[in-house]
Amino acid sequence: MEKSQKVVPRITLSAAELEEIKELELICVKHDGIEMKLNWSMLCKRRGSEVNDLLYYEDGRLAGFLGIYFFGRTEAEISGMVHPDFRRRGIFSALLKKAEEECRKNKFQRILLICPGNSATGKEFALAKKAEYSFSEYFMERKDGALPARPGSISLRKTEPGDFETLVTLNQEGFSISKEEAAEFLKSRMENSGDVTLIAEIEGMPVGKIGLKLEPDNVFIYGFSVMEKLRGKGYGRQILQQSIQYTQEVLKKKYNSLEVAAENEGALHLYQSCGFVTVRSIDYYASPL
Repeated sequence: MEKSQKVVPRITLSAAELEEIKELELICVKHDGIEMKLNWSMLCKRRGSEVNDLLYYEDGRLAGFLGIYFFGRTEAEISGMVHPDFRRRGIFSALLKKAEEECRKNKFQRILLICPGNSATGKEFALAKKAEYSFSEYFMERKDGALPARPGSISLRKTEPGDFETLVTLNQEGFSISKEEAAEFLKSRMENSGDVTLIAEIEGMPVGKIGLKLEPDNVFIYGFSVMEKLRGKGYGRQILQQSIQYTQEVLKKKYNSLEVAAENEGALHLYQSCGFVTVRSIDYYASPL
């Protein structure tokens, strides 16, 4: 790789590049007093033939980074950073311009700029680029080592190849996406060997599902969905409680984390009642392509 280049596109990242990105993240976090959302589990396992990451070098030094993340085929999420010593030079604008080109190639309809809730500069940049505020999420953690009570009617098991259509339906109903998007999302998660997806059943009948991503010090919960016709019966609480138990007893991790839409009051209350506390907020700004 020629570090004399300004913007360097990458389909996958080398170990050395990942180390450079981690070092840049630590510098920015210390300088700005914020937590970044760079989706490290995805950065470390990039696959496929599309450009996912952009690096910006100044005199052989990593000055900026931008990551492209997608979970369907209509929109892409974008997160990144610029070294404090190299700001106000148009670096992130250059990275974003290239990212928009890549997203157009892949037929995305819009991008979502990820902005830490307490990042004034991030919001300023998003608004300067005419992106509009879309929604916010809370990042929550559960560090209570006590296990919740184990309900009796729900059982969890790891998914099998024959569960594909059931999982597609649960993704459709849970996240209001098309069947094609649901299948695409599922295929991308199945390629991630560090993930565990559990099916919730009652006497062999699928009730819901939940995804568990193994992080270095915790298990991140995602893709949590209950069959639409079975909601309001307390099954979601049972699935969550048993997933916490699975985390500790099977995966041997003490802590869980997750993200929830700020306006989803029902889910927020459920998580709080199961011991999760809000750590920070994340804002999303949308821009059409």
